[in-house]
Amino acid sequence: MVTNANLIAALKRRDDHALRAALEQGADPNAPSPANYLTVLYWAVDNDYTAGAALLLEFGASPNIAHPGGLPPLGIALSRGNAPMVTLLLRHGADPRLRSAPFEGTERLSPSPVETMVDKTFRALGDRNAAAAIGTFPLWAVLLDHDPSLVTEISACLPTDGGQYGIFLEDVRRVLLPALQQTLRDSGRADLIPAVTAAFSHLP
Repeated sequence: MVTNANLIAALKRRDDHALRAALEQGADPNAPSPANYLTVLYWAVDNDYTAGAALLLEFGASPNIAHPGGLPPLGIALSRGNAPMVTLLLRHGADPRLRSAPFEGTERLSPSPVETMVDKTFRALGDRNAAAAIGTFPLWAVLLDHDPSLVTEISACLPTDGGQYGIFLEDVRRVLLPALQQTLRDSGRADLIPAVTAAFSHLP
């Protein structure tokens, strides 16, 4: 008899065949995962096991389950910079606007995946690592290609002053915006450039 333990063992070995066999024989794709993760999908995402995540999603794993106060799987994939995983999760219904419930006794919601992505970019710029900041833009392109209306959320997340990240906002206009525009051209979504440029236009 196949149990969720078989599924978890296959997952930890990154054994695609055993994982598929366990799922085909009735293991739960939303089973609690190893260690302190919420679900087996969450574990697969946090460990960059894209093939395993694809199998779990194929068999009905939910991409929108998150710990209270924690990031959903899409937010984890964005924070790890795993563009193929981001694409996979979006294709299976992951919500880029999702905020998990707050921790017990608090009112603060977790950041949405979009907020996680923007924060990753500006933290890198604040660390004086423009290359790392620019390196996040393929993730922006994946999200915007999936749902161009996310530019509204991105605009709301942009810093209104540089103090939060220790940056100069002129660096955003001089370095980041042209790089993002080029990334959109390279990804075949030059049509999104006017909306993205407008989103940055409110910066002081």
